Amino acid sequence: ATYGFTYFTTPSQDGHSDMHRYFAIASFVLFSAWPIFSMRLNNDFIISDKSKVGFSVAPTYTFNNTPNTDGFFWAGGIINNAMLTWPIIPFRNEDGTLPLNVWIPGVSAFPTPNMLRATEEIKNTTETSRVLANSYYQYEPIKGLMLKSTINFDYGNTKYDSKTPSTASSGMAGVLPTTASAVFRSSQYRTWLNENTATYKKSIGNHNFDLLGGISIQKFKSTLMQVRVTGYSDDRIPTIGASANID
Repeated sequence: ATYGFTYFTTPSQDGHSDMHRYFAIASFVLFSAWPIFSMRLNNDFIISDKSKVGFSVAPTYTFNNTPNTDGFFWAGGIINNAMLTWPIIPFRNEDGTLPLNVWIPGVSAFPTPNMLRATEEIKNTTETSRVLANSYYQYEPIKGLMLKSTINFDYGNTKYDSKTPSTASSGMAGVLPTTASAVFRSSQYRTWLNENTATYKKSIGNHNFDLLGGISIQKFKSTLMQVRVTGYSDDRIPTIGASANID
């Protein structure tokens, strides 16, 4: 998608009272081909003179469409391969349409895919979302003894779609149309960590003593799925179900 302007803003707010303190901030990039959203919220509550509790959460989301632009000609770098073609070759027809192949007999050795068409039709989209969250409880049963428990959570999800229609190619040599292809990849991870600590501080005369003990529990899990398809019957339906071959 192409937009006429991009809007960026970072609103924030904070406040406090005798029993509560909070801070919130958010960032937005809107009306862009690469929208971004992030936020952070912190809260602390004083329950009594001996205990308090708090939590924070920070979600983020990003989207981008970045076709392969760099690399050698056999690796499909769009910009590199565009620079290898003759600059006098017309990349657009007189009626404004884009030809599949570009070449001038006797000038260029062989037809090459239209790299301008490749930049418009090849899609490499990535959606990334992440959530960081944590909470704590703190309690002081007697003077100098502090008990604290925290729980932390981290979740991430990435979705990648690469779609090349039969009417476009980022390769240097080849004649279009070709076999359409697509790659769908999804990865997730999640982890949580629980920490429980006891800290005791004592001063005797000119001597200070600090004792620390605790236990930590953590779990991590990740998953990855990838599917490659080729030969869907219609470039307008680049889905797994519409493809002829599934890898």
